Amino acid sequence: MQKLSSVILFLILSVSWTVGQNSPHGNLQMDCSECHTSSSWKIPSGSSLFNHETTGFSLMGQHKQVDCKQCHSSLKFSKTRSECFTCHKDIHKNSVGQQCENCHTPQSWVIKNVNELHQKSRFPLLGNHATADCSQCHNLYRDLNFEPLGVKCFDCHKQNFNSAKTPDHIAAQFSTNCEDCHNFVDKRWGFASFGHDFFPLKGGHAINNCLDCHEVGNYKGLSRDCYTCHQTDFENTKEPNHVSSQFSHDCTECHTTNPGWKPATFDHSKTKFPITGAHTQVANCADCHKTGYVNTLTDCFSCHKTDYDNTKNPNHSQVNFQTTCEDCHTTKAWKPANFDHDNKFFPIYSGEHKGEWNNCSDCHTNSSNYADFTCINCHEHNQSKMNSEHNGVNGYVYQSQACYHCHPNGKGDGAFNHSTTQFPLTGQHVTTNCADCHINNTYANTSMLCESCHLTAFTSSVNPNHQQVGISTDCQTCHNSTGWKPSAFNHEAKFQLLGVHATTDCANCHKGQTTGTSQICNDCHNQNFVSSVNPNHQQVGISTDCQTCHNSTGWKPSAFNHEAKFQLLGVHATTDCANCHKGQTTGTSQICNDCHNQNFVSSVNPNHQQVGISTDCQACHNSTGWKPSAFNHEAKFQLLGVHATTDCANCHKGQTTGTSQICNDCHNQNFVSSVNPNHQQVGISTDCQACHNSAAWIPSSFNHGSTTFILTGAHTSTDCSNCHKGVTTGTSSDCYSCHKTNFESTTNPNHVSGNFPTTCEVCHTTQPGWKPATFTNHDQFYVIQGAHAAFKNDCQKCHSSGYTNTPNTCFGCHEAKYNATTNPNHKTAAFPTDCESCHSQNAWKPATFDHDGKYFPIYSGKHQGEWNTCSDCHTSSADYRIFSCINCHEHNNKANVDDDHRGVNGYSYVSSECYRCHPNGKGDGLKAIRLKRIEN
Repeated sequence: MQKLSSVILFLILSVSWTVGQNSPHGNLQMDCSECHTSSSWKIPSGSSLFNHETTGFSLMGQHKQVDCKQCHSSLKFSKTRSECFTCHKDIHKNSVGQQCENCHTPQSWVIKNVNELHQKSRFPLLGNHATADCSQCHNLYRDLNFEPLGVKCFDCHKQNFNSAKTPDHIAAQFSTNCEDCHNFVDKRWGFASFGHDFFPLKGGHAINNCLDCHEVGNYKGLSRDCYTCHQTDFENTKEPNHVSSQFSHDCTECHTTNPGWKPATFDHSKTKFPITGAHTQVANCADCHKTGYVNTLTDCFSCHKTDYDNTKNPNHSQVNFQTTCEDCHTTKAWKPANFDHDNKFFPIYSGEHKGEWNNCSDCHTNSSNYADFTCINCHEHNQSKMNSEHNGVNGYVYQSQACYHCHPNGKGDGAFNHSTTQFPLTGQHVTTNCADCHINNTYANTSMLCESCHLTAFTSSVNPNHQQVGISTDCQTCHNSTGWKPSAFNHEAKFQLLGVHATTDCANCHKGQTTGTSQICNDCHNQNFVSSVNPNHQQVGISTDCQTCHNSTGWKPSAFNHEAKFQLLGVHATTDCANCHKGQTTGTSQICNDCHNQNFVSSVNPNHQQVGISTDCQACHNSTGWKPSAFNHEAKFQLLGVHATTDCANCHKGQTTGTSQICNDCHNQNFVSSVNPNHQQVGISTDCQACHNSAAWIPSSFNHGSTTFILTGAHTSTDCSNCHKGVTTGTSSDCYSCHKTNFESTTNPNHVSGNFPTTCEVCHTTQPGWKPATFTNHDQFYVIQGAHAAFKNDCQKCHSSGYTNTPNTCFGCHEAKYNATTNPNHKTAAFPTDCESCHSQNAWKPATFDHDGKYFPIYSGKHQGEWNTCSDCHTSSADYRIFSCINCHEHNNKANVDDDHRGVNGYSYVSSECYRCHPNGKGDGLKAIRLKRIEN
């Protein structure tokens, strides 16, 4: 009977399995016995046969108390969705998305960790925000409507910005990016976090009061040039006096931002006088710059004159030493001096004179002139001996200079005795360089004729030209060896040379001969007389007795005194006489208009005749120049701006009386033709100076900030007519009204096809080019969080194919990662493409697949730690639905497992059977108990 029961039970189960495949529940991948028993198809109330965790939706919290039919309205269980919103009405009106589990749990709808949740959002609650009431930001909070808000400070704190007066943020045109100055976590609106990096506040600039630099209401556009702020410091500095010393206004050349302007570090090496040696030890600049810092002399003597004057060994001042101190001294110290006596003058540190002297005065006996020296007051140079040794030497004298001429190296041998030749040296020949006469150091057959050496002087002579006037080449007739000049010819005996004559070339008067030359001025200067035009001497009958007005000093100026009749001032002093005298010197008028009537008649600015100006020229003009005139315009109408350079006729129209001072009388045409805006159409007053000034018609001084539309960003440089279209009233302040074309022509993304809102300011600012755009409502469509937040501003990363067809599933973007994953191979194993079931938005790895809750507990229970890789159980890498229970640990011994299941009806040593009976991995599985009960 027991055997028959087993057969019947087997047949029932077999039929159940077959029928289950076409059950009213659809194609279920599970055994009917998971829910039903053989005694009845009805599931007992409170039955726990079915393990709901195997569906991927664990029943937790209040879901455990819910009747199955509340979720499963039909027997097609596969049609039941797991998203919360499919069962629960969205009381938030889709203002927070459809992922209810982001905030709620199955335990209760009440949210106890609002702040914690908010920290994970795109606006973490920090500072005062952490203690603020939700309703302060979320206006519809009472209705549980949490429409996404802008995350910029200005979005909520616009009123704070507009009402701020210290400083006035609007007047100062501050950025609406509040974080530039305020700290997000500060308890107050202080500006301690303001980044002044564009002009670091260091050193003396580390100030606490902004108004030390910024005037009230002016916080932009300050010059970074030190002088603009520190002009007073510059002008008040006396050590040294920067103003009188004409110091550069570039303060950084000497100063840093250290407090007190000290120490100053002027780089002297950049000047024409680098500081070296002992100069580097000079502590006070004024030691050198006693008379100022401009054009300071750089020669040593200018500073060291006292050293020069006080030096006694030798006495520089008395002996007339050159003041080129650097010839002997260096900047290291005044002593020791390194004068190169041996190479420049006479060897006293080498040769026979080395060690034969002690002081300079041994040789330079004249302390007042070191050009003097003596050779004959020491050792063996007594006169009797020297006379004996130089007996027969031509030109020899017992004189130190003579010693030096023949013995320039201080040696007794090698001195040439020119007296033994046929040309004894006399006069300048004594000191002439040998090579000047002995060309190429050739001493044989040297000519003794003067012209042999001095032919060039003879040929090039011009005063007189010796060749033209037939002077003999016998030079010694007029010249001697003492010097070429003066010659022995005495000009004063015939005609004393004075003034220009003393420097005039002889040929100018002698005309190639030295006899018969006239001494009458006009005979030489008749051409000057004939060609004279200022005045024309012939026309006005001036005498040819030239010396009456002229002298030998120069033809001009003449001795004629013009001041006795008409004092020459201004332009008259340089005007050609003929311009006034017209060829005669008598009867010349002294009345301005007689000479300048043409200027009077042709004047146009103003036209003197038309406006009846007097011909009394000096009333307005003077001899300095016709222009400018002395007329004082400021007494009637002060000329400012463009008026100062405007032609008089532009205003006076040919008359000087009755000229209007009202702007519109002159500028009505500008008023009538104005188009930006059209002054007539919009009824602008003709009181021009209300907006304009004399500097220029444009720009006007209209303050747009006084209107309801403050100009910021690109609006500040936009032409008025672009917005006002000829009118100043009724102009819309809505972005779209002006930028509709931009909206419709935008393709990245296409705003029209994407049904973007026309509230441009939601994404754009007034910055030029509409960029950067900052779309803040993205969370209404797709919440950007985790790793996505890193490229939230790089829209193309996700919207590379457009903005209306962008997938909102993970697989839609990450298909390549799905296909490339090999551990395990998702594609080969036919894993579902519901990526979020294992992965998060933080990163693709690590994955968090809920193996325990959805399938089989391997991270808990008895199987925890009993495996290493997925392939330990999933032996088919091509299908992860295939698994093995019998190839590991104690389950690989069939005899043992068979023995454990002795008496269990339907037992077989197959992995799928293990799972059917032990879905939780426990030995006392529900199904095993159930089968035993049936068997009994």
